[in-house]
Amino acid sequence: MRHQIGRFLQILGLCIVPSGIAGNVLYPQVVTEGTMLAILAAGASVFYIGGVIHGAR
Repeated sequence: MRHQIGRFLQILGLCIVPSGIAGNVLYPQVVTEGTMLAILAAGASVFYIGGVIHGAR
């Protein structure tokens, strides 16, 4: 079960990152560079947590 949760979090993290970049490209007035970097950091954090959960056996 932890394996599946870890993989899900990794996939979720990989989906969050492009949405931050796309938001900055499509709506640069709303999603500024600082907001984009915060979204990228959140995606990387979710991916890392998923990797830690998946790797722990």
